[in-house]
Amino acid sequence: MINKTFGNLKSSVVMAHTSAGKTKVYQYSNVNLSDIRTLPDVAVKAKARTSSIKNVTFPAMSITLFVMPKK
Repeated sequence: MINKTFGNLKSSVVMAHTSAGKTKVYQYSNVNLSDIRTLPDVAVKAKARTSSIKNVTFPAMSITLFVMPKK
């Protein structure tokens, strides 16, 4: 996820598959411009044909990568 705005954005993320479990999170932002930070794992909830991560905050001018578990 890329936040190209100058303010934080908060949203849920919905994916079109059914993986569930812990997801690794990596982030590059103005908190530390010389490093990609590893954030705490987040829980992925699976429903019929989608998976979701609830209430994620994306800092201003940041890139967030979610590494999903395999099915």
